[in-house]
Amino acid sequence: MRDGVATGIVGRMSKIWARHRLTRRAPLWIAGLVVALLALAYGGELFEETLAGEWAGPAQAVDGDTLVVAGARLRLIAIDAPERGQNCRDAAGRDYACGEAAARELAALIAGDDVACSGRRRDRFRRPLVVCFRGERDLNAEMVRAGWAVAYLDRRYQLQEAEARAARRGLWHGSFQRPEEWRRAHGK
Repeated sequence: MRDGVATGIVGRMSKIWARHRLTRRAPLWIAGLVVALLALAYGGELFEETLAGEWAGPAQAVDGDTLVVAGARLRLIAIDAPERGQNCRDAAGRDYACGEAAARELAALIAGDDVACSGRRRDRFRRPLVVCFRGERDLNAEMVRAGWAVAYLDRRYQLQEAEARAARRGLWHGSFQRPEEWRRAHGK
């Protein structure tokens, strides 16, 4: 669908160009507009920087999907955990700090051990997007399996999400707003 959006935008811009015989500066203006519209259509993915990197050593959980390893702030790829400050409702309908609970779960999964992380891209905040392991355990998958994060964007962890949902673990034992929606609603 995104390719159709881009094709439609380019097609409309070509018609405007032909109909109005715009000035010489118009191609630059139109190119800038097309790039901006494509960036919106792709959610900023056009601006992800490519890298290949590995980080290993003691880790500290910043929140449910962010770690600091070897001095680098790393974002766990393909998962999204509640933000610090985000509240959810438990099975009885009571509010609880689910963002804090997700951060505690990631810290417990690390358990003071060394982790090994690798990634090839950066997010819009320039954090490396990584998969991290503690021994043989994929921390990204474990956060989703425990129910304290959801599968995000490429959905590679959708089976773990379905398992957590069926077992009503973590976030799934009550109700919650998906972290992406919560950030949008709170201007984050």
